[in-house]
Amino acid sequence: QAQIPFFVTACDYTLIGEEFFAASAYLSQKPELIGGVRGQDMVKVGVITLTLISLFLFLGNLFEYSSSEEWKHLKNEYNLEADDLNSTMWNNLDNLLRYQWSNNTIHVPDSLLFNEFKGLDFIDLDKSKKNNFGLKTGNKYWFQIGFDEKEEKTNIKYALNNYDDYLNNKEFWIESKTEYGRNLWKDLDHFDQDSLMASGLSKEKIYLSLAENDFINTRVDSSDFMSLWGASQRSIPLIKSILTVQ
Repeated sequence: QAQIPFFVTACDYTLIGEEFFAASAYLSQKPELIGGVRGQDMVKVGVITLTLISLFLFLGNLFEYSSSEEWKHLKNEYNLEADDLNSTMWNNLDNLLRYQWSNNTIHVPDSLLFNEFKGLDFIDLDKSKKNNFGLKTGNKYWFQIGFDEKEEKTNIKYALNNYDDYLNNKEFWIESKTEYGRNLWKDLDHFDQDSLMASGLSKEKIYLSLAENDFINTRVDSSDFMSLWGASQRSIPLIKSILTVQ
């Protein structure tokens, strides 16, 4: 690789990277080399296709979430909270830090710019300056947090909003705990699995028992359990899948 710049300068045509292998296959016409190049091309097409599909699904997921009432409510709630916290911090800072944080700079302004921040309220700042200030203080606005965090907050909000619909649904909770226990079962070593199987209980009852014991040991109550469900499962407009804790 260190010699490539000299080849590019001195030669009319230069093979770089995988072009070398493609040229070798073309010139030699060896089936195994040609097949290797073709295989690499097929892998590239597959990766590109998978990337585009993943992007499409992500955008669809983003649209689904951003259209939900929970997302809109949290966005408004989050931004109001950030405004309040940042406004409080703004009032406790001197004019120099106000200028630097809101403009995302360490530049010390001249007296004219400096005087603009005397008596200026946080609410009077434009959107970009508020965003800069929020990043500096850590009191970020909704669009400044990652999608994963937005997704988790929306999931939990959705689960808690629908909690009452499932509170007295015994069948749902049995199925949910059984699924939760099935995940616990996968984490057990073979010795523990064999010991539980020796009890003569069916796997469904073993899963349920594992979940119940975990609830007792970790002191997970129903509302916490539903919150965990909300962070891992969500379906619009109705909850259709049973509880799965990832």
